[in-house]
Amino acid sequence: MNPLHRLAMIALLGVSGFGLLGANSKYWSPTCATGLQAFAKEVHPFLRTRCASCHDSIGPGPGHAVQDVEEAYGIAKELVNFDDLPESMFVRRVRSHHWLEHDPKATGPTVEEMQQRLEAWWSQGEKDCPLSGGLVTEPIALPMGLPSFESGKFTTLRWDLSRLTPSVPNLQNAYFEIEIQKFNEPGNGITGAYRFRKPRIGTGLTSLRFKGIRILVNHRFNPLENTYMRASGVVPVGLLSPQGAILGEFPVLSAESLVVLQRSENDSISIAFDELKASTPIQCNRVDEFERKVLPIFVKANCFECHGGGPANMQGSGLAKELFSMNRSSAELCSQSLARMDRSVPESSALFVYPFRTRFEHPAAPTSVPASPVKRQLTEWLKAEAGAH
Repeated sequence: MNPLHRLAMIALLGVSGFGLLGANSKYWSPTCATGLQAFAKEVHPFLRTRCASCHDSIGPGPGHAVQDVEEAYGIAKELVNFDDLPESMFVRRVRSHHWLEHDPKATGPTVEEMQQRLEAWWSQGEKDCPLSGGLVTEPIALPMGLPSFESGKFTTLRWDLSRLTPSVPNLQNAYFEIEIQKFNEPGNGITGAYRFRKPRIGTGLTSLRFKGIRILVNHRFNPLENTYMRASGVVPVGLLSPQGAILGEFPVLSAESLVVLQRSENDSISIAFDELKASTPIQCNRVDEFERKVLPIFVKANCFECHGGGPANMQGSGLAKELFSMNRSSAELCSQSLARMDRSVPESSALFVYPFRTRFEHPAAPTSVPASPVKRQLTEWLKAEAGAH
């Protein structure tokens, strides 16, 4: 990454990020049916009409105007303080006419319009929702001497999921892990930051369904740091060693990296989930579509050379085979591939990002296999799978 790009990213998070946290809760509030319904009726259409040009999924700001109403609701709750609406980030940013920073000709909502929408959201449903809660791990104090961005190295943090608050059944031996490095040291007016990558869940008793991952720094979540919020899927169960350790090829839950601002000299990190529960094993229902649309991609992209298997029954080699062996039947490979796809954001899936964006030292797919058709074929396969359920 270009150093100037890195500083620009930190500056965006630093200017926009601090102070975004809702003052009415220690943790983010999980999705609440009455609050979501009121938000969908009173606020979301308004935000889509007035704010989506910058605050949609591809805009420069927090995604409180994305099309997915539940995702927008989760982000919007971090920008509102129902105890003091005039001091909510929503109202403060409208009061400052912040859109003029990006488009001097733009016109935004008035303070009165924004407050009326927020008041209706509260009175028609959000007031009946809990102020805090969710599935949250215990905090881990960050170790001294994290690897630097310049070193290219990461260290791994791991949490025992059996100690979630509140507790969830069937999580004995289950864990969440993610790699971290120091993205930038604080100084000269620039905020310090961390970079995370390769989130994984390991499970030894049952397959686990997860939805929405948030990284909390000192128990707080910044809605700009939302890369993993849309991640969802099912993690297949691994094998247990005689000592009780989990053995398995657990998929990376998102192939994207996430930059998170440093809050203090002694930060702690917790992980929060929107949903984490036992699930039926992941299983492909349209193996025929997988064989027609996905297997040819693996062949053309030379995936079997490193991961093993394929029509030529290749041996594979090293870490690639250890982390994701492709030496399986079509049905088994389909299921393992499905576990490596983010159905809500296919382009963030490890199965797509690693070979076609050469993320994290993964070899690049041949230029004869362009990314756009591959993305389309993967999406068509996922749609066929969804239609089969």
